[in-house]
Amino acid sequence: MPNEQQMFPIPRYSGEDSPIKHVIYVLMENRTNDDIFGDLGKRSGDPSLVEFGRAITPNHHKLAEQFVTLDHVYAVSDVSADEQNWSMPGKANYRNEETILLLKIKWVLVRRFRCVS
Repeated sequence: MPNEQQMFPIPRYSGEDSPIKHVIYVLMENRTNDDIFGDLGKRSGDPSLVEFGRAITPNHHKLAEQFVTLDHVYAVSDVSADEQNWSMPGKANYRNEETILLLKIKWVLVRRFRCVS
């Protein structure tokens, strides 16, 4: 009969032993999954959209084949900075939200009234 550690290898409390030593989280920006991983074959990629395939991105492909890849993960945001903040804590912080709001206001002023700062 397996003991509790064998049945539940993830520790319940800080400081307990864990089989997990490192977590590597790779976040790629400004490229769709299909641009790089359309030729991977283990996800719903479209090979016809590959721009940077295995020959150009061998390290990306090796990591993707060795570990899990996530596609169809969406974040509703106006700019990629929001998505970066949401990827780890689950939401954009106040400073980021205010900065993006100010940039939007500046963009509207420049576009509509030709104001330049």
